Amino acid sequence: MTHPSHIRLCDAPLGRHLRIKRLGLDPDLSARLREMGICEEGFITCLARSHGGIICQVFSTKIGLNGHLAGSIVVSASE
Repeated sequence: MTHPSHIRLCDAPLGRHLRIKRLGLDPDLSARLREMGICEEGFITCLARSHGGIICQVFSTKIGLNGHLAGSIVVSASE
């Protein structure tokens, strides 16, 4: 069950600093995302949405994710 304050990355507001709570993907894809810096308890900011995808910032790197990936990542407002 998802915590009430948790949302999918694809539904997150733009420009808000978020904490990643769960990747929710197959293990190989989750491992690849972790290699790129997208990991549980890490921070991410949604910058833009376009054509079903999302552009995010992780540390100082901008990363494009398709809607399926962004929909499987669960985030919450950073504390």
